[in-house]
Amino acid sequence: MANGDVLLNYILQLETRTPVPAASTGFLRAALVVVKPKSGVETGKITRLTSAVAAESLTDNEDVKYLFNGGMNAAFVLPTNDLDLSDIISAAKERFFTVLVSSDFSAAEIDGLDVGGFSGVVAAVFEDEAKAKVFAQQKNRTAFLTGNGNKGANAFYAFGSFLSASAWNNQQYIPVPKDDGINDTGTADALFEDRLSFALTSEDQYGPRLAFFCAGGQAIIAPYVTEELKINAQGWTMQYLNLNRPQYTLVQAKLLEDNLNAKAYAKYVAAGILSYVRFTITLTNQNYVADIDVRIPEPSALWRLKGILTQEAL
Repeated sequence: MANGDVLLNYILQLETRTPVPAASTGFLRAALVVVKPKSGVETGKITRLTSAVAAESLTDNEDVKYLFNGGMNAAFVLPTNDLDLSDIISAAKERFFTVLVSSDFSAAEIDGLDVGGFSGVVAAVFEDEAKAKVFAQQKNRTAFLTGNGNKGANAFYAFGSFLSASAWNNQQYIPVPKDDGINDTGTADALFEDRLSFALTSEDQYGPRLAFFCAGGQAIIAPYVTEELKINAQGWTMQYLNLNRPQYTLVQAKLLEDNLNAKAYAKYVAAGILSYVRFTITLTNQNYVADIDVRIPEPSALWRLKGILTQEAL
C-alpha cells in the first residue's frame, strides 16, 4: 500500500531524503595515559577505565587520579615499561587525540618517546626545565614543568578540566591542587617565553593556579579546534551534498561555501572560540576544492597586562 493520501501524492510528489549523521568528534576529548605497570600486570594493552580507583589495579602511579579529579569520567590507560609506542598506537582500536605520559617516566626515557604517525597532542611532565624546553618546541607537544615532588598532579588535573569541559576553553588561571614551587614573576615570565606549561602559586591569596597551558607553543585549544573544524567541515559537506545533490557548477559551489561559512560562524566565531574562519569553495577539473582560513586566538595567558602607573602631583 502506498504511503499517504493518493490525491495529495498526485498533487505534490515528494522524495524523502534522509540526512546523514553528523561527523563524530567525541574522540577529541579522549585521552590515553601511559604508565608503568604494577608487578604482574600485562604490558602493551590499552584498558578503558571509568574511575581513579580502577587504575590502582594497573599501576602505582597517582597521576590518573588527578585526571579524574579534574573532571574526566573515563580514560584509556596503557601500562608499559618504555615509550616505544608507535606500534601500539597505530594498532589501537580505541580513538583518542591526547597521549599523556605519566611522571613514571624520566626525562631520559621521554627522549626515546616514539608515537609514530600520531598527530594529536602529546604531553609529558618534567622537573628538568632544559629538557622541558626541548620537548615543548615540537608540534602539538605540551611540556608541563612540575616541582616539590608533585609529579603529574597539576598537569593531569589541567588536562582533566580541559577535556571534560562543555566547550573548548584555555582554562586560564583555574585553581590546581598542588604548589609546584613556582612563585615569583621572573621565573613565570621566563617559563612563559619558553612556552612551558606551569602553575604559579600566589602565597598570599589565590593559591596555586594554572598560569600557562599550551601545545606546541600555541593555545591549548588550537590543535583540538583545528582538528574538530576539519572533521565538522567534512561532515557538513557530506550532509549538504547528500541532501541537495548539486550539479558541478560555480553556483552550487557558492551555495556550499555559504552553507559552510554559516555553520562555522555559528559554532566557532559567535561562540568566541575562533576569531575568524572562512571557507572558499572553487570548481577545479570537475571537483570542488575547499580552502579554509582560520585564526585562533593567542593563549589566554597573554592577558598579562603591563603598564605604567603614573602618580599625579597634588
